[in-house]
Amino acid sequence: MKIMFWSLLLLAAPACSSSGDSNGDVSSSAGASSSSTAASSGGSSPGGYDAVDLPGGSVGIGLDDLRFSTKLDRIVSPAGRTGAIDLVDPDTLEVTSIPGFSAFDTWNGSDLQGVESADEGGGLVFGNDRTAQKLGIVDPSVEKLVASVQLDATEPDYVRYVASTSEVWITQPGKGRIDVLSVPASGDPTPLQAAYIPVPAGPEGLAIDNTRKRAYTHASGGIAVIDLVGRTVLGTWPTGCSSEHGIPQIDEARGLLFAGCSAAEVVVLDLDNGGAELDRYPLGSGGATILAYSPSLRHFYLRGDGGVKVATLGVGPSGKLSLLGTVDAMPAGHCMTADDRGRFWVCDWKSGRLLRFVDPYPATAP
Repeated sequence: MKIMFWSLLLLAAPACSSSGDSNGDVSSSAGASSSSTAASSGGSSPGGYDAVDLPGGSVGIGLDDLRFSTKLDRIVSPAGRTGAIDLVDPDTLEVTSIPGFSAFDTWNGSDLQGVESADEGGGLVFGNDRTAQKLGIVDPSVEKLVASVQLDATEPDYVRYVASTSEVWITQPGKGRIDVLSVPASGDPTPLQAAYIPVPAGPEGLAIDNTRKRAYTHASGGIAVIDLVGRTVLGTWPTGCSSEHGIPQIDEARGLLFAGCSAAEVVVLDLDNGGAELDRYPLGSGGATILAYSPSLRHFYLRGDGGVKVATLGVGPSGKLSLLGTVDAMPAGHCMTADDRGRFWVCDWKSGRLLRFVDPYPATAP
């Protein structure tokens, strides 16, 4: 049974992040999904945003991953300690919350509680439960968890679906590897363990390039390039960063890869020319790099986790970056994404919210 409720939020100035309470008991969040709609004033004003309250998130959520699914036409938000994956309508802001993952009553201030990464593939959503060390499979058409598989993991990190091979890849930086699970073509949707890919001194974040049959992940010294079919690391491209951070972003059509530094800085590499550096842009404020990219606008979004500033950068035909403008967001939240409607989304840890910003700048020339 669905329950609809409305929440009006007031637009507030950014506040400093703080840790939540200690862990509550882990529980299994069974039962039906629920829907809600949350909105706030200010989204149409310069630098304003619309805020989406994630169900049960008011005491804080260690939000760590955010995706936009064109197939579902939804923002996919793994909602950490709440035990749910939330699907957000990018227009109406309606939230469909699908439970079934490990849940906590209180937030410990980290991103290690419950489901912390998720990706859509083939109409299903694959969510990584860091507490239970399981991969959960959600069917959005029936709004429920339909299968799960135990992982050989300590702290499984990011989950990405590989469309060209019908696989789910899960990074395990604690073990220095990527786990590969094969998704059955029909019947039981439970993925089967298929391979382990060693990634020394990594992997941090993961981007899938189905066009070139490659995957890219931050590793010590740069970007590790992985063959999707052969499941082997082909080499490492240097980034010039003292260390790396964040989820790499790619523009498959134009052959561009955006890598993040441990400080708030993005580096643009040439996918078709051995990872040659094309440009870089330091934000100059904030902490570790958080990255998002809009292929339709050819705009890149850069923030430092711990700072409030989010920069919008135009990405020229040759990968050159130009600052279009900045806005202020919340100072803590490990994730951002962009939809296909000229908007970008920022995670807000402390209040368990997503902030939707309108990108007011015209698309950069292709």
